[in-house]
Amino acid sequence: MSLSKQLFTLLTILFLAIFSVNFTLSINNMRDYLETESLTHAQDTATSLGLALSPHLENKDNPMIETVINAIFDRGYYKEIRLLDNQQKDWVTLTNNHIFDEVPEWFISLFPMKTASAETEINSGWRIAGKLYVTINPGYGYLKLYKQSKKSLFYSLVAFAIAFMLLTLALRFTLQPLKKIETLAKTIGDGNFITLQEMPWTTEVKNVAVAMNAMSEKISQMIKNLNQKLETSTHALQLDSLTRLWNHEKFKTDLKLLLAEKQEGHVLLIKVNNLGELSTRLGSEKVDQFLIDFANQLEGIKNNTKQIIGYRLFGAEFAIITNITSENEIKSLAKILNQNWSEISAKYRTQNIAHIGIVRFTSFCTVKGIMAAAYEALEQARKIGNNSFFITKTIQQAKDLMTWKSLIEHIIDTQTYQLKLINQTHPLNPSKVNTIIMEEAFCLVRDDNQQNLATGTFIALAEKFDRVTELDQGIISQIIKKINYQRIKHPITINLSIMSVQSGLFRSWLTETLKNHSAIAHQLVFSLTAYSIINQQESFIEFINFLHQMGAKIILKRYEPHLLSLDEIKLFNLDYLRLARSITSEIHGNAEKITLITSIKESGDLLNFKVLAENILNAKDLEALRKTGIYGASLEEKK
Repeated sequence: MSLSKQLFTLLTILFLAIFSVNFTLSINNMRDYLETESLTHAQDTATSLGLALSPHLENKDNPMIETVINAIFDRGYYKEIRLLDNQQKDWVTLTNNHIFDEVPEWFISLFPMKTASAETEINSGWRIAGKLYVTINPGYGYLKLYKQSKKSLFYSLVAFAIAFMLLTLALRFTLQPLKKIETLAKTIGDGNFITLQEMPWTTEVKNVAVAMNAMSEKISQMIKNLNQKLETSTHALQLDSLTRLWNHEKFKTDLKLLLAEKQEGHVLLIKVNNLGELSTRLGSEKVDQFLIDFANQLEGIKNNTKQIIGYRLFGAEFAIITNITSENEIKSLAKILNQNWSEISAKYRTQNIAHIGIVRFTSFCTVKGIMAAAYEALEQARKIGNNSFFITKTIQQAKDLMTWKSLIEHIIDTQTYQLKLINQTHPLNPSKVNTIIMEEAFCLVRDDNQQNLATGTFIALAEKFDRVTELDQGIISQIIKKINYQRIKHPITINLSIMSVQSGLFRSWLTETLKNHSAIAHQLVFSLTAYSIINQQESFIEFINFLHQMGAKIILKRYEPHLLSLDEIKLFNLDYLRLARSITSEIHGNAEKITLITSIKESGDLLNFKVLAENILNAKDLEALRKTGIYGASLEEKK
């Protein structure tokens, strides 16, 4: 119940209690007054009537006796006037039992009045000639009491209505700032740390508003500090310490991002030759300088219209990712590299500087497949000769697109894929390590020859052929059946395509499905990768709000801070965030990674999401993660 309703209820109860007591007391006082007045009136009437009758009682048959009595009785205020002679025998008796219909029976029963009676002795000379009894009709008292009660009730209700309206206005005026504070609190909970500009006039409410503003500003500053810390830590982790080129992890992340965005281009895998011989001949310091000079040549290549980014993967391995798709342009790029190496060749007196393996990538490729093809191209370049390059035009698929389309449609239509639960995640709290807090549904796909297909390629082609939404629907239906049949109690993450998230038909289907299985909706944790939602954030936010309304949850996986800042994350209202393996691998003794993960965990505490890690390789890394305080982690599964 809202505060305004509570106050209205309380004040109404108080009013009714006070009104009931006052009204009852008022009626009783009025009744006492009317009873006293009736008694006085009866006595006055008896006395005056007795004096009027006194001269006429000598003759019992005197008609003036009844005339005087009737004159008084006809006024109607009397129930009975009775005259007795000196022998106590009835002389004159007049009775009026008139009942006033305006007065209800329940009122008479609720407020009974005493009937007022008076008597007097009438003297004739020095002897008592008779006795007179006067009884007032109580109907007049009830009528007067009833009318006065209705009048009091009417004015009381009018006063209550006016007081109620004034109270409503006062409460609305007083509680309006509380509504603003409530909105502010919800906004802060959603990750928007705004402040109230107009302060309430009520002292207590104003103090609350000031405290809320201070909290909002403090949390906002904490988020900014954490964001800066994440940016600093992430940037340091992505740079090669010697050459200051981007490192292997950044290379994989960028390549995955390009594939997720359906972009095309080329990867150039470059291997420096004879690094061991150079180290023996020149020494470690000269070799380090050689690698720096070599890296500078890669970083110095520019193109006015195309993006060219250099990386150092491992000791003697370098790479370039470019969105150049033309074969002629990529050949020109390779030739420019060869020309630049002539300066290095002269400086360090070595002829065979490096070989280049070049491979074209499309949205249907995987990082693993690209790298395998790049290494094959590198081997072909070595066979050509010194400082040579070899271009693989495309990664060869075992099937053409029409064959793929037929296979994919058959698998989706017949639901001949298999679902396996992987990434069994446990809490990092030592007392709960045996508890499963989450598993992930993984789709296994085989071709007609029962050969495993690359899931990434299968999903990419399902998107190309506009069948991925049906695939997602089938997987969700099977997971629901699995949860019900196996009586699974922990959440299951279900990977979705961004195309499904953006599909109105999919959302309608999911609405009906979640309504039909509302008892387990909270166990369904829908998962998207950080790569896939970078350019679809509005759709992602709408989908999260939809899921929360239906009782389901959301997880953002493969998260790396350089993909999405905290300012973007705080808009999502996530339930879980799972870190990319590049962040959590080999963290034992790595202060920068530990600082990075700790900062993300602190951000999760502020923004109300739980941080998870996956595929942790060894006990030392697991212990290091435990110290950061993140919610849970899964171990590398043995194959």
